[in-house]
Amino acid sequence: MKEKFMRARERLDNLIKEKSRGSIDIGSRGIKALSVKGGIVGDVLVEKFNQNEDKETQINEILSVMIERLGFKGHGVSLSLPSQKFQVKFIRIGQENMENRDEFISEEMEEMIPGYSEYEYLTEKITINLDEYSEEVLCVTIKREEIDYLLNFLESLRVKVLRIVPDFVSIFMLLERIESNEDREENVNSYRMVVDVGHESTKIYALNNSVMNFYRFILMGGNEFTDIIKNYKGINFEKAEEKIIELELHEQDQEILEVSEKSMMDELTEAFKELESQIRLSYEYYFRERSSSIVEELVFVGGGSLLRGLRDYVKKSLELEVMPFELDSITSKEENRSKLEPYQFEEIAVLLGNVMDEVV
Repeated sequence: MKEKFMRARERLDNLIKEKSRGSIDIGSRGIKALSVKGGIVGDVLVEKFNQNEDKETQINEILSVMIERLGFKGHGVSLSLPSQKFQVKFIRIGQENMENRDEFISEEMEEMIPGYSEYEYLTEKITINLDEYSEEVLCVTIKREEIDYLLNFLESLRVKVLRIVPDFVSIFMLLERIESNEDREENVNSYRMVVDVGHESTKIYALNNSVMNFYRFILMGGNEFTDIIKNYKGINFEKAEEKIIELELHEQDQEILEVSEKSMMDELTEAFKELESQIRLSYEYYFRERSSSIVEELVFVGGGSLLRGLRDYVKKSLELEVMPFELDSITSKEENRSKLEPYQFEEIAVLLGNVMDEVV
């Protein structure tokens, strides 16, 4: 099983030589950080942003405290950011272009981004499939000037950023670890569709035996539901987020609701159905494009996926199994499991994906 995992990891050309001391995920809603040493998870810290205060100031203040508490000074970390900050392109490199691989990738990237250069953009090139005839590369890129302030600030705190990736890549690495630990017969295909419901957006992608071959980005996330509750209830964003986890969108509840509550629930249900519709469209598109593929399981991650009823609704609609996360499939150490169990797995999945090379 270990050999299978190592073979899978060799396909990623962004492996870092220097081991990461931890993981930092700066999302739209807050910051999470996790430390790891000698394969053992240390502390996990989670801090949400105050919607009424300047976000850049909060980022600096929160990072300063987290880095001190987790002992990151003088060490390297893996950093993930919201996917919407990156541009993404799948590139297939044939045998004829293998020798000038980097030049070929740059030309392909320039087709998507006129004037593209590796001086102005920071690009991670992740090999997602490789055989003797071709290589499939997932390129994720971000303009350097957009993150210079963040990198300079971390450098001022004596923290070295070893890798910067969008959050969906971190999830991909985590799922690859899970699949590599599964007992599957040789030559038996595994098809999964991942739905990552974030604060501002939803990312949907498909994996076939740890190979990502479909990706879709939707500008709709958990904040759609939070904003509806906030406006109807006249409460702040934080309280609305707490309220949303209590709700369940079932038609039978409508009869006992007051008029204002019913209007709110109607609007929430419409948003709920729209999200389900986008998931369905992605599933149907993937199925049409790869007619030999059958998606076996749905995987939900992201804080927005904790909305009660969403999983059951989609499961029933698409007649698919929803894969539960088991810590046993990620780490063999009881010490690690006890550290991670208090947290909602969907909310810390990105953090774990960032340090899958280090956690045992």
